Amino acid sequence: REHTTPVAKLVVDYGCLAVRADSPYQNLGQVMEQLKRDPASIRIGGTSSYGSMDHIQFLKIARAAGVRRLDEVPYEGFENGGAAAQLMGGRVDLLSVGISDVVGLVESGDIRALAVTAGQRLEGSVISQIPTCREQGIDAEFSNWRGLFGPQDMPDYAVAYWEETFRNMVETKEWQEICRKYGWTMDYEDQVAFGLYLDQVNEEYKVLLEEVGLGRTGK
Repeated sequence: REHTTPVAKLVVDYGCLAVRADSPYQNLGQVMEQLKRDPASIRIGGTSSYGSMDHIQFLKIARAAGVRRLDEVPYEGFENGGAAAQLMGGRVDLLSVGISDVVGLVESGDIRALAVTAGQRLEGSVISQIPTCREQGIDAEFSNWRGLFGPQDMPDYAVAYWEETFRNMVETKEWQEICRKYGWTMDYEDQVAFGLYLDQVNEEYKVLLEEVGLGRTGK
Protein backbone atom coordinates (compact mmCIF):
# COMPACT_ATOMS: atom_id res chain seq x y z
CA ARG A 1 0.00 0.00 0.00
CA GLU A 2 2.70 2.53 1.03
CA HIS A 3 4.97 1.51 -1.86
CA THR A 4 2.30 1.73 -4.57
CA THR A 5 -0.46 4.07 -5.74
CA PRO A 6 -3.96 2.56 -5.59
CA VAL A 7 -5.79 3.50 -8.80
CA ALA A 8 -9.14 1.71 -8.76
CA LYS A 9 -10.99 -1.27 -7.35
CA LEU A 10 -12.87 -3.16 -10.07
CA VAL A 11 -14.59 -6.22 -8.61
CA VAL A 12 -14.87 -8.46 -5.60
CA ASP A 13 -14.51 -12.22 -5.95
CA TYR A 14 -16.39 -13.96 -3.18
CA GLY A 15 -14.98 -17.08 -1.65
CA CYS A 16 -16.07 -20.66 -1.49
CA LEU A 17 -15.45 -23.38 1.09
CA ALA A 18 -15.59 -26.77 -0.59
CA VAL A 19 -14.95 -30.46 0.05
CA ARG A 20 -14.67 -33.59 -2.08
CA ALA A 21 -17.89 -35.06 -3.38
CA ASP A 22 -17.42 -38.08 -1.09
CA SER A 23 -16.56 -36.04 2.00
CA PRO A 24 -18.46 -36.85 5.20
CA TYR A 25 -19.03 -33.13 5.75
CA GLN A 26 -22.41 -32.11 4.38
CA ASN A 27 -22.48 -28.53 5.66
CA LEU A 28 -20.14 -25.89 7.02
CA GLY A 29 -21.38 -26.28 10.58
CA GLN A 30 -20.10 -29.86 10.71
CA VAL A 31 -16.65 -28.71 9.62
CA MET A 32 -16.51 -25.98 12.24
CA GLU A 33 -17.69 -28.28 15.03
CA GLN A 34 -14.92 -30.73 14.19
CA LEU A 35 -12.35 -27.91 14.19
CA LYS A 36 -13.57 -26.81 17.61
CA ARG A 37 -12.96 -30.35 18.91
CA ASP A 38 -9.60 -30.77 17.19
CA PRO A 39 -8.14 -27.86 15.18
CA ALA A 40 -5.50 -30.09 13.60
CA SER A 41 -7.97 -32.68 12.29
CA ILE A 42 -8.95 -30.93 9.05
CA ARG A 43 -6.35 -29.90 6.47
CA ILE A 44 -7.13 -26.66 4.64
CA GLY A 45 -5.91 -25.82 1.16
CA GLY A 46 -6.00 -22.69 -0.97
CA THR A 47 -4.56 -21.16 -4.11
CA SER A 48 -2.50 -18.59 -2.22
CA SER A 49 0.30 -18.92 0.31
CA TYR A 50 0.11 -19.20 4.09
CA GLY A 51 -1.02 -15.84 5.44
CA SER A 52 -2.43 -14.67 2.11
CA MET A 53 -6.01 -14.13 0.94
CA ASP A 54 -7.38 -17.70 0.83
CA HIS A 55 -5.90 -18.36 4.25
CA ILE A 56 -7.27 -15.10 5.66
CA GLN A 57 -10.68 -15.95 4.22
CA PHE A 58 -10.72 -19.25 6.11
CA LEU A 59 -9.46 -17.64 9.32
CA LYS A 60 -12.20 -15.02 9.29
CA ILE A 61 -14.99 -17.55 8.77
CA ALA A 62 -13.58 -20.02 11.30
CA ARG A 63 -13.04 -17.32 13.93
CA ALA A 64 -16.62 -16.10 13.50
CA ALA A 65 -17.81 -19.71 13.90
CA GLY A 66 -16.11 -19.91 17.28
CA VAL A 67 -13.04 -21.96 16.34
CA ARG A 68 -10.12 -21.27 18.66
CA ARG A 69 -6.42 -22.20 18.41
CA LEU A 70 -6.48 -21.16 14.78
CA ASP A 71 -2.70 -21.40 14.66
CA GLU A 72 -3.07 -25.20 14.99
CA VAL A 73 -5.24 -25.57 11.89
CA PRO A 74 -3.01 -26.84 9.05
CA TYR A 75 -3.12 -24.72 5.91
CA GLU A 76 -1.25 -25.28 2.67
CA GLY A 77 -1.19 -22.98 -0.35
CA PHE A 78 -0.95 -24.35 -3.88
CA GLU A 79 0.09 -21.33 -5.90
CA ASN A 80 0.63 -23.39 -9.05
CA GLY A 81 -3.15 -23.69 -9.48
CA GLY A 82 -3.33 -27.30 -8.30
CA ALA A 83 -5.47 -26.76 -5.19
CA ALA A 84 -8.55 -28.54 -6.55
CA ALA A 85 -6.45 -31.53 -7.64
CA GLN A 86 -4.95 -31.71 -4.15
CA LEU A 87 -8.44 -31.73 -2.65
CA MET A 88 -9.65 -34.52 -4.92
CA GLY A 89 -6.43 -36.43 -4.33
CA GLY A 90 -6.89 -36.34 -0.56
CA ARG A 91 -3.95 -34.14 0.38
CA VAL A 92 -6.31 -31.57 1.92
CA ASP A 93 -9.84 -31.92 3.27
CA LEU A 94 -11.30 -28.47 2.67
CA LEU A 95 -10.62 -25.80 0.06
CA SER A 96 -10.80 -22.10 0.83
CA VAL A 97 -10.70 -20.41 -2.57
CA GLY A 98 -12.51 -17.94 -4.79
CA ILE A 99 -15.75 -19.27 -6.25
CA SER A 100 -14.43 -18.54 -9.75
CA ASP A 101 -11.56 -20.99 -9.11
CA VAL A 102 -13.86 -24.00 -8.69
CA VAL A 103 -17.18 -23.16 -10.32
CA GLY A 104 -16.58 -25.69 -13.09
CA LEU A 105 -15.88 -28.51 -10.64
CA VAL A 106 -18.95 -27.60 -8.61
CA GLU A 107 -21.06 -27.73 -11.77
CA SER A 108 -19.59 -31.14 -12.72
CA GLY A 109 -20.19 -32.54 -9.23
CA ASP A 110 -16.52 -33.35 -8.58
CA ILE A 111 -16.51 -31.20 -5.46
CA ARG A 112 -19.23 -30.02 -3.09
CA ALA A 113 -19.37 -26.36 -2.13
CA LEU A 114 -20.47 -25.95 1.48
CA ALA A 115 -20.71 -22.16 1.52
CA VAL A 116 -19.99 -18.93 -0.26
CA THR A 117 -18.60 -15.99 1.69
CA ALA A 118 -20.93 -13.41 0.16
CA GLY A 119 -23.59 -11.55 2.11
CA GLN A 120 -26.29 -13.11 -0.03
CA ARG A 121 -26.50 -15.93 -2.54
CA LEU A 122 -24.71 -15.36 -5.81
CA GLU A 123 -26.33 -15.46 -9.23
CA GLY A 124 -25.98 -18.47 -11.47
CA SER A 125 -27.82 -21.75 -12.00
CA VAL A 126 -25.41 -23.74 -9.82
CA ILE A 127 -23.79 -21.02 -7.73
CA SER A 128 -27.16 -19.75 -6.50
CA GLN A 129 -27.75 -23.12 -4.81
CA ILE A 130 -24.74 -22.69 -2.51
CA PRO A 131 -25.75 -21.28 0.91
CA THR A 132 -23.94 -18.36 2.50
CA CYS A 133 -22.07 -18.61 5.78
CA ARG A 134 -24.72 -16.47 7.43
CA GLU A 135 -27.45 -18.87 6.36
CA GLN A 136 -25.58 -21.49 8.37
CA GLY A 137 -25.34 -19.38 11.51
CA ILE A 138 -21.85 -17.92 10.95
CA ASP A 139 -22.06 -14.13 11.02
CA ALA A 140 -19.27 -13.29 8.59
CA GLU A 141 -18.55 -12.66 4.96
CA PHE A 142 -15.37 -12.17 2.99
CA SER A 143 -14.64 -10.62 -0.37
CA ASN A 144 -11.37 -10.95 -2.25
CA TRP A 145 -11.01 -7.56 -3.89
CA ARG A 146 -9.45 -7.07 -7.30
CA GLY A 147 -7.88 -3.71 -8.02
CA LEU A 148 -5.17 -1.95 -9.96
CA PHE A 149 -2.10 -0.14 -8.69
CA GLY A 150 0.54 2.11 -10.14
CA PRO A 151 4.06 2.91 -8.92
CA GLN A 152 4.60 4.85 -5.72
CA ASP A 153 5.44 8.07 -7.58
CA MET A 154 2.63 7.83 -10.16
CA PRO A 155 1.74 11.41 -11.24
CA ASP A 156 -1.76 12.78 -10.67
CA TYR A 157 -2.52 13.15 -14.38
CA ALA A 158 -1.79 9.45 -14.94
CA VAL A 159 -4.01 8.43 -12.01
CA ALA A 160 -6.84 10.60 -13.36
CA TYR A 161 -6.44 9.12 -16.85
CA TRP A 162 -6.62 5.51 -15.65
CA GLU A 163 -9.45 6.24 -13.23
CA GLU A 164 -11.54 7.54 -16.12
CA THR A 165 -10.50 4.65 -18.38
CA PHE A 166 -11.51 2.01 -15.85
CA ARG A 167 -14.71 3.87 -14.92
CA ASN A 168 -15.73 3.74 -18.58
CA MET A 169 -14.64 0.10 -18.93
CA VAL A 170 -16.82 -1.20 -16.09
CA GLU A 171 -19.89 0.26 -17.78
CA THR A 172 -19.43 -1.77 -20.97
CA LYS A 173 -21.49 -4.86 -21.80
CA GLU A 174 -18.30 -6.82 -22.43
CA TRP A 175 -17.04 -6.25 -18.91
CA GLN A 176 -20.41 -7.10 -17.39
CA GLU A 177 -20.49 -10.37 -19.34
CA ILE A 178 -17.01 -11.30 -18.10
CA CYS A 179 -18.08 -10.64 -14.51
CA ARG A 180 -21.18 -12.82 -14.89
CA LYS A 181 -19.12 -15.61 -16.43
CA TYR A 182 -16.69 -15.81 -13.53
CA GLY A 183 -19.08 -14.96 -10.70
CA TRP A 184 -17.41 -11.63 -9.97
CA THR A 185 -19.40 -8.82 -8.37
CA MET A 186 -18.77 -5.41 -9.91
CA ASP A 187 -17.60 -2.94 -7.28
CA TYR A 188 -15.80 -0.01 -8.88
CA GLU A 189 -14.13 2.49 -6.53
CA ASP A 190 -11.94 5.41 -7.50
CA GLN A 191 -8.54 6.13 -5.99
CA VAL A 192 -9.78 7.85 -2.83
CA ALA A 193 -12.46 5.29 -1.98
CA PHE A 194 -10.14 2.40 -2.83
CA GLY A 195 -7.43 3.78 -0.56
CA LEU A 196 -9.82 4.10 2.38
CA TYR A 197 -11.06 0.57 1.76
CA LEU A 198 -7.50 -0.78 1.79
CA ASP A 199 -6.76 0.91 5.11
CA GLN A 200 -9.82 -0.73 6.63
CA VAL A 201 -9.22 -4.27 5.38
CA ASN A 202 -5.50 -4.14 6.18
CA GLU A 203 -6.33 -3.54 9.84
CA GLU A 204 -8.76 -6.46 9.79
CA TYR A 205 -6.19 -8.75 8.15
CA LYS A 206 -3.57 -7.72 10.70
CA VAL A 207 -5.73 -8.94 13.59
CA LEU A 208 -6.37 -12.29 11.91
CA LEU A 209 -2.72 -12.84 11.03
CA GLU A 210 -1.61 -12.02 14.56
CA GLU A 211 -3.93 -14.74 15.80
CA VAL A 212 -1.90 -17.36 13.93
CA GLY A 213 1.42 -15.78 14.90
CA LEU A 214 2.32 -14.06 11.66
CA GLY A 215 2.10 -10.51 12.94
CA ARG A 216 4.35 -11.28 15.87
CA THR A 217 6.87 -13.76 14.53
CA GLY A 218 6.97 -13.11 10.78
CA LYS A 219 6.37 -16.80 10.16
